[in-house]
Amino acid sequence: MSNRLFVGLEWLPKPTEAFNSRCKAALDLRADVGRELRSLATSALDQTQLMRLAGTIDKLRSSGASLKPLTPFRLALLSNCTIDFIAPALVATAVRHGISLEVIKGGYDQVLQDVLAPDSIINRSAPDAVLLAIDYMGLPLRSAVGNERNGRDAVDTSLNYLHSVREGIRRNSNAVCIFQTLSAPPETLFGNMDGIYSGSLRRMIDDINTGIAKLVQGSTDVVVDVAHLASIIGLGEWHSPREWDTAKVPFSDAFVPFYAAQFRSG
Repeated sequence: MSNRLFVGLEWLPKPTEAFNSRCKAALDLRADVGRELRSLATSALDQTQLMRLAGTIDKLRSSGASLKPLTPFRLALLSNCTIDFIAPALVATAVRHGISLEVIKGGYDQVLQDVLAPDSIINRSAPDAVLLAIDYMGLPLRSAVGNERNGRDAVDTSLNYLHSVREGIRRNSNAVCIFQTLSAPPETLFGNMDGIYSGSLRRMIDDINTGIAKLVQGSTDVVVDVAHLASIIGLGEWHSPREWDTAKVPFSDAFVPFYAAQFRSG
């Protein structure tokens, strides 16, 4: 199966040539603005088009325009990575599902600080949900590679950290917590043995993903399975060391529309 299916969201119709002009015209609509935005969002938009639509939504919201019948929803977005390119994609994609999404971004790599401080921009915004877009680079795993005991300790430390973040969210905003599973990098330490050796990065990530699943069981919190998304695409394609080194981008920006498409109502 070709990655083109996922990169191009080929299960959706292609956008029309009038997409840009319709986005511009939407700014002057006085009625049915929400329906027009949803119509624009139902096609397979690339990252540039998602940003264009998100910009249109932002201008309409700033002008006080009603986006009915879209349902308002406020999402806090916290990450150890650069998220500026993710937020617009989430806003534009949410319209496809009838949601008028407002995203409040936390500080770069300030996850715990943002959820624990009652007066942080995240807690003052009273979000409906908090997305923890944390990848393995935001957890203390790399220093433990090669040592089984340290690997097990790193897993416990990482899960305790995620638990503390969730408790902070519950205490200060009582929002739904959206966890992400971690995607392992394609490189291995011991080849086929990485899956069973506690000191390998892959094993630590597998154990953390198992722990995340246990964290949300029996709660109203949810999980976005990024590890599965990356496995569909292929780890070598999903991860982009160049983009991480230059801008701390957690995965190749070619897959932003595919990532955003995972957040849907129901």
